[in-house]
Amino acid sequence: MRQISSFSKCGHYKKIAKILSQLFGKKKSLKDRLKVWNTKAFSNGHNYVKEAEQNLYTNQNEIQTLSTSNVLLNFEKNVECELEKALERQGCFWKEKLEQHGN
Repeated sequence: MRQISSFSKCGHYKKIAKILSQLFGKKKSLKDRLKVWNTKAFSNGHNYVKEAEQNLYTNQNEIQTLSTSNVLLNFEKNVECELEKALERQGCFWKEKLEQHGN
């Protein structure tokens, strides 16, 4: 009777170990997929900021060199909005990085 009991316990532990192994595999797969998504969603944030800053700088130089016009002023407003969005995206990226290192 005692041997049957120990065998059933051993089988039970093997089932639990198998389930845990599957869960850890799924967790790793999810982590890898989230990492790819995160890279696609946020990694270009630095490039967006640089591009928006360059566009703003170029537009402001044109305004100073040529003259102010409604077209250039409207373009400047749009570029400033793009820069603001890029900076927000970059802020989200760094906030997420900070949270990752905190956990």
